[in-house]
Amino acid sequence: MDASENIETAQTVLRLMNAPHGQWPRREDLDPRTVIIRYQDFRDEIHTLRATLICLRQGVATVMVEIRRDGEKSEIPLKLHRISEIIDADTTWPGDSYFTKHLGYRFAWTTGPRDANTASLNIGKGAHAAPR
Repeated sequence: MDASENIETAQTVLRLMNAPHGQWPRREDLDPRTVIIRYQDFRDEIHTLRATLICLRQGVATVMVEIRRDGEKSEIPLKLHRISEIIDADTTWPGDSYFTKHLGYRFAWTTGPRDANTASLNIGKGAHAAPR
């Protein structure tokens, strides 16, 4: 492989699209609200969690959702692409649509920092679902 080749382009990354010109996306604090989350872990087991949403932040190759489970003091991170649904009051939101359609955040699959958050994108809130 030629040293000038960009190895990064072989992988896709789920990015939080809220920072201009390839900068690392900033943490997005959420209004604390209690929801029910259905989450698929690395063993493909489904868990139902009652938790308070804390923030969205960029993780390694994915967007992380920080939550606090009922009765616990510490926050735990969940990978956004592993959330199958969020139930808020009487509405069930599939996958990331709670954040994109209900709260207005943008996510996109990119090949990393070099092609994420460029000036040609409409940065900030605005519904844009990440492809699955």
